[in-house]
Amino acid sequence: MKISISKPMVMILSSIIAYGIFIACTTTNKSSGGDNNSSSQEEEKHQAYHSDLSYTFPVTDSPNPSERTQVYFDEYGWQMFVAMCWPASSTMRGVPDTTKSILSPGNSIPVWMSLKTSTEAFKHSPDSMMPWDTGYPNDQLRLISHSKVAENIKPFLGSIDQAVGGSLIDQNSNFSYYERYMNQVEYDYILDNKFYDGNVLNALNKDVKFPATSMEIKSAWTIIEQDDDASKFFTTKAMVAKINENTGEPTGEYMEKLVGLTGLHIAYKTSSSPQWVWATFEHIGNNPIFNTPDSIRKDNKYTYYNPECDSAACPANQQTFEPGKPIKPTQVVRMTLLTEEAKALNAQYQKALKGTAWENYKLIATQWPTDPKNPANPQGTPAPNILANTTMETFIPLESSCMGCHSTARTRNSKVKTDYSFLLLEANTD
Repeated sequence: MKISISKPMVMILSSIIAYGIFIACTTTNKSSGGDNNSSSQEEEKHQAYHSDLSYTFPVTDSPNPSERTQVYFDEYGWQMFVAMCWPASSTMRGVPDTTKSILSPGNSIPVWMSLKTSTEAFKHSPDSMMPWDTGYPNDQLRLISHSKVAENIKPFLGSIDQAVGGSLIDQNSNFSYYERYMNQVEYDYILDNKFYDGNVLNALNKDVKFPATSMEIKSAWTIIEQDDDASKFFTTKAMVAKINENTGEPTGEYMEKLVGLTGLHIAYKTSSSPQWVWATFEHIGNNPIFNTPDSIRKDNKYTYYNPECDSAACPANQQTFEPGKPIKPTQVVRMTLLTEEAKALNAQYQKALKGTAWENYKLIATQWPTDPKNPANPQGTPAPNILANTTMETFIPLESSCMGCHSTARTRNSKVKTDYSFLLLEANTD
């Protein structure tokens, strides 16, 4: 299938350790029950792609095996990105402002930043759980969850921390920060089933099944310094956590900073892809690819790579933060190539988005199940087999697989599976 392309928000960021949880969307169906496989008629019907940049979210992917190709899903990933980065409504969460364009001047809040965060979905008190549209994040301070938001969940994230944990540090010696979001379909499902309560989850005797059209997004951010070109990033003001260099833990104090988006994960479940569809995007200035010539590396300024530091002094993709020692930047190199088709698609969309910050982002790939409905093959044989975002899976660039990792997601007591989502580990058991 061919596709043709003819005020900053203030938030508080406090996560420094990346782990594999990500969340978000614009659909508004509501489902309940512990094992709900139903979806709206609209979701069941394949929706055609739009011929230009559109705020309309591609509700579902094609169930037709002959259409399900890598090129198809990479196009699908870009359609999701454009819809989620469209300026958001100023009154309703997860809804685009149809009077604006993604090409409109300014730095409007994108749709995905108007969604519920994981900290809003997993409150310490059930009484504090609020309906979807309450607490709309319109130009106000927000708490961006620390990835160690609950001390008692750390042991249960051990395998995730081993795979994608650690601290990513940019070339200005600043930590990278993360946030996770979910759409209304997923939020309402959690609310209706009381899955914000870890005790309810621990008592389950059957696997969690999120409704089709559930969605999660994870974003990665870097602090923008004076010598950085802020115009090249989607930016927002933030209160970022000060870090104790002796422990690697937040001090409880915050600094107001301008932060720029460096990575975005989108995970979306459809009836045709019950293993979810996983699209990942990065800023074009993050780092070089392993085969980038030295002459080109030295002509560019990267967020997570120093071309003047040799491999002996700055080994690639290794954790550099050691508590009690001076902070050292992480040297990041992409170890997998983009397909030629993905590069051509990126060029198309970057041209269409010219003049906006979004022209500086690229799709790495979209991972999708090639065998989605085979009971004997529950993981669905993902393609591509390896997919890593260098801002989120920095230290396992040749091992990371979204579907492979998330297929292991379980409740805190490991009794039942949680349908490719680690977010339920944030549910409180107090």
